[in-house]
Amino acid sequence: MNLRSLILPGLACITLPAQSASLTGIADDSRPGDDFFEEQMAAFADAHDLDARIRLVEFERSNKKYLKSPNAPKTKKPKEGADALGVQINFQSGWLADTFGFDASVFTVGDLHSPHKKTRDLLIETESGHRTGFSKLAQAYVKARIPSEDKNKPLLMFKGGRERIYTGLIAGSGSRAIPSSWRGVDIKGSYEGFSYGLAWVDQISLRNSSNFEKLKSFKKKGSKEGTNLGFSKNGTFDKHDAETIDSVWGAELGYEIMGLSLKYRDSHAKDFLDTYNLDASYKFTVTPEIDLTLNGKYYKEKENGKLWIGSVWGDPAFNKSADIKHFNIAADIGDLMLMVGYTTTTASYKDSTGNKRLGTYYYDFGMNTHGGFDIPTSMLIGDFFYDNEKAWVMGAGYNFNKLIPGLSVEFYHTRGDNFKDGKHSEKLKENETDLDLTYKFQSEMLAGLSFRFRYGMYRPSGRQANADNTGLGGDFSNGKNEHRIYLDYRLKVF
Repeated sequence: MNLRSLILPGLACITLPAQSASLTGIADDSRPGDDFFEEQMAAFADAHDLDARIRLVEFERSNKKYLKSPNAPKTKKPKEGADALGVQINFQSGWLADTFGFDASVFTVGDLHSPHKKTRDLLIETESGHRTGFSKLAQAYVKARIPSEDKNKPLLMFKGGRERIYTGLIAGSGSRAIPSSWRGVDIKGSYEGFSYGLAWVDQISLRNSSNFEKLKSFKKKGSKEGTNLGFSKNGTFDKHDAETIDSVWGAELGYEIMGLSLKYRDSHAKDFLDTYNLDASYKFTVTPEIDLTLNGKYYKEKENGKLWIGSVWGDPAFNKSADIKHFNIAADIGDLMLMVGYTTTTASYKDSTGNKRLGTYYYDFGMNTHGGFDIPTSMLIGDFFYDNEKAWVMGAGYNFNKLIPGLSVEFYHTRGDNFKDGKHSEKLKENETDLDLTYKFQSEMLAGLSFRFRYGMYRPSGRQANADNTGLGGDFSNGKNEHRIYLDYRLKVF
């Protein structure tokens, strides 16, 4: 006799009591008996999963001096970055009566080495500037489903609570020591090639945050229309001084048939931004060894009320609306992948005095949120989404499974031009080259262990970083190098 044989019958009797006979004295065969409930509880207990995900990560960015402007100030090469250990403990319950369950996750981050001043990407930074690790209950939600014949594609799946959500254009980030998560509800389902989703969120826990917090705009509390949020003493934007975005909801619809994939996504941040996306792709076989995929994307954003002031992080974005159009073609030739893509952006901006400035497309939903954005010209460092910019991307990848099983390499180069700063009408350019190497260990002893190395080199042209205060290329507008190193291990406990 084992512990389960003692516990489960009693538990079944407590939670779901035995059924009595009908009033007529004839047994009601449509109502399940004790054995059914015991079997349900046993199946529920047997289906529990517990896994651990451990990540060692190193981030480092370094500024480069102006390469083409002899009048540029001679500054040091500031760096930012850190080494951290991220641990996720994820519990997934089974399905009670094949319908109900609950899941939970605890995330922990430890500071291994942080020699540079700016380390907000991985760790908590206190008001005194001290950097430290943290722990949190990142996920805790109830779930329910209406199953279909394919249990991996239920007709309806509901989740509510703290969770990672990727529905509509509500998204997250998993590129740091731990991923971000939301507080809200998420509904998804599919049927015969159709898929749908609907989500609502009102709080977020960032990848470098120990708690859940309200969503924040870039507008200062109590300020007049168009007044930007100022900087705090430590050089960051003070979220406590920002107007709150009440909530964000998003929806999606998709359809797939015979190589054709169509998708619509949107998200709406209350009094802030409305965002829409259309995505269409078609994959077909040219020869037994060659597959081609054609893909087109369209993104559109519109201001949605008093919280949108047209600028983000102190830099211009757009006044009323912005859009991005993209097309790419990719070829899979055995283990080789080749692709080329083209992007155009419209994001006009004028400041409060009516002067034109260089605008950008903005795809998040506030200073502490994440938005979906899968344009291939958005690289490791630069996004290539300035007003009137035309950007080209070329990429190649190779899977070395026949020579070195588990090894794959991707290489991308993106160039953007045709855009000007608003102050001097100077023609601007930018380019970036990225390398992405992944190795999944193959031996049985190291199953679940993988290594990834990402490296990017971003360079703008001329003196544009000072010409219009655009912040071209991010914090390091002279150009910068960045590398990210990941060592990931996934362990199934039970």
